[in-house]
Amino acid sequence: MNKRALITGASSGIGFAYAKYLTKKDWYLDLISNNKERSEESRTSLDYKKASFYTADLSKNESIRNIVDKFETPDLIVANAGVAINGPIGKLTDEEKSKAYYLMCGGVIELIEGFVPRMIDKGTGRIVIISSIGAISPMPKSSIYSSIKSGIYAVSYTHLRAHETPEHRGWRGLGVKK
Repeated sequence: MNKRALITGASSGIGFAYAKYLTKKDWYLDLISNNKERSEESRTSLDYKKASFYTADLSKNESIRNIVDKFETPDLIVANAGVAINGPIGKLTDEEKSKAYYLMCGGVIELIEGFVPRMIDKGTGRIVIISSIGAISPMPKSSIYSSIKSGIYAVSYTHLRAHETPEHRGWRGLGVKK
């Protein structure tokens, strides 16, 4: 049986590297990018028939809902989408901060919470959350970015420990297995 992976931020960097690796393991891939041009470039570069490419703005709730509602339950989620957001205090707009938070934290939580019950029903699944060293070691002019990454780091750390409590049976770190 072939495995299926859903990778956000899949058109470059870590997300694309995950996709390349999984092609060697014969996985089906649902690859999501915000940038249509980079997505097309990655399609050409990857040249893999079991990959489906999607463009979505993951800083918007409706994009996450669409993915959860319409995509097949993956065996692996790689939550990698993100942007660098930095600047002196008071220089970022509320909209910039809100979009960055949802893209790199709130939306990741909703994506995971949308799929985990289905992964548990399926009896298998893994989740990889890409964060940043900024989560534990803030950098100059990056207080917003670091606080967002700290938030998703805390969520992933909490889930890693969830298997230690009876109400989370079925969890194995950031994976599920019956």
